[in-house]
Amino acid sequence: MGMRLIAHVAAASVPETQAVLVAEATLPVVEVLRPATQSLQPPNPGRATLCQVEVINVTGMECEDEDSTCAICQCLPVNPVMLRSCSHAMCEDCTSAFVAHSMTENESPCCPICRVEMAL
Repeated sequence: MGMRLIAHVAAASVPETQAVLVAEATLPVVEVLRPATQSLQPPNPGRATLCQVEVINVTGMECEDEDSTCAICQCLPVNPVMLRSCSHAMCEDCTSAFVAHSMTENESPCCPICRVEMAL
């Protein structure tokens, strides 16, 4: 099953009653959705899970200066954690989502600021 695309050109040299057919194509419908079970499982069971990334809990007082924004959401970090590998601080939820996304892309999670691989 496909979708038909038809393009017509009406130029000044061609009377309006004579539309010129430029292209006609039948495009295949492509299935781009994956089964729901694939998105719920890490692509490589040997990769780190979220709980294996080494972070240090940071108090809110340590993140109140103007330079302490979460590198992911650009806000003052909520429940901030600091990456043990590079000492950059981010929101706990942002870090969790970032690591989960890296894992679904089959990549090792890296700090979004300095790109140092997160300590596992």
